[in-house]
Amino acid sequence: MLVLAWLRLRFHAPSGDEPHYLIISQSIEKYSSLDEQRIYDNRDYSAI
Repeated sequence: MLVLAWLRLRFHAPSGDEPHYLIISQSIEKYSSLDEQRIYDNRDYSAI
C-alpha cells in the first residue's frame, strides 16, 4: 500500500482539478512570467 501511495504521489499529473488561475499566479510569483509551461515542466503544480 505504501508503494502504491508513493507511486501516486511521484507520477501525479495535472488532472484538471487545479484551477488554471492558480497555476498562472504561481508562475508569476515564482518566475515573474505568464508562461505557465515552466510550472508544468518542473511539476510545481503539486505544491498547490
